[in-house]
Amino acid sequence: MAFLIRQLSTSSTGASLRSLRKRQGISLDMVAKQTQIQRKYLEAFEADAHHLLPDPLYTRHFLKQFVTTINGDVAYFISK
Repeated sequence: MAFLIRQLSTSSTGASLRSLRKRQGISLDMVAKQTQIQRKYLEAFEADAHHLLPDPLYTRHFLKQFVTTINGDVAYFISK
């Protein structure tokens, strides 16, 4: 019987967002323009600076838009 050993991810949500965005070749300015989300909030997501984000209701919506724009899995990032 074979076992698959899965390495646990030690990267933060922000690092995962930044990595995905960069792999897609998308700049923060492009995301800001397409989503109409202020760049400072996008930077806060990538820096895991949650204290700089707006009310949780808006933050959740912004995160969904951000992840969709960089072709990510929304369910994965929302559940993190």
